[in-house]
Amino acid sequence: MSGSALYETFARAPLAFEKGEGAWLVTERGERYLDFAAGIAVNSLGHGHPHLVAALTGQAGKLWHVSNLYEIPGQRRLGERLAEATFADKVFFTNSGAEALECAIKMARRYHYVNGHPERYRIVTFEGAFHGRTLATIAAGGQQKYLEGYGPKVDGFDQVPFDDLKAAEKAITNETAAILLEPVQGEGGIRDFPIQSLKRIRQIIPIEIDGDKGQPRRNGDMRLFQQGSLVLLRRPAVQFVNARVGDQVAKADRPRVVACAEEHDLRDVVAEGLRYNGI
Repeated sequence: MSGSALYETFARAPLAFEKGEGAWLVTERGERYLDFAAGIAVNSLGHGHPHLVAALTGQAGKLWHVSNLYEIPGQRRLGERLAEATFADKVFFTNSGAEALECAIKMARRYHYVNGHPERYRIVTFEGAFHGRTLATIAAGGQQKYLEGYGPKVDGFDQVPFDDLKAAEKAITNETAAILLEPVQGEGGIRDFPIQSLKRIRQIIPIEIDGDKGQPRRNGDMRLFQQGSLVLLRRPAVQFVNARVGDQVAKADRPRVVACAEEHDLRDVVAEGLRYNGI
């Protein structure tokens, strides 16, 4: 496909697939490949599962999209099921992981604003992280290869070495709103925070957890926080997830943010702070 009308933002392999069967990808010539990439961690349900196909084709024949200006019973049911299966009290739906992290940043800042601390807007992050490709999320990730060529770096992020808790504590000031981390870093080298580090960070300050590589059931649990790396923590106030419902289909209805309302009163935060695309 190189040389086509598509932007060459990826170094594509000279390989194309015609269909998928479960965990397998099949080319036009019938060659079969075991799909370890999973669409860069988005096809958590594999390819062509009969139950999912039936659900998607059934819905496609009835109604495609009505926007959030109206009641959406299926969306409400899904949100309730996610809340029941996780720590959360509330679920917020958006289009992408980057938008979920934009939501994360805005919720953290807005929370402190409505509680009388507008000066608390900075977020501590860790080297090696990938939080998205918007201007704010590349600033949060801090990787120079993503920052280069886009003008001044968005202010508000203080980055420290991976799992360096002394540096993280030192970086916290009266302007700090939260700590943002991936319990398991992907681009950072498939490395995870030790459980003791996560427990200590949770004691230091409310944390926001970016679960891009820990989407539902991909790691064996409904949510990454249910695994050993997070199960002993106090419930995180907000978790930003890369949850694929229907895999890459129906992207506007993917749950991205689950929040614990009893730990942080998010009513005003959500009502007033999340304006962009419903965020």
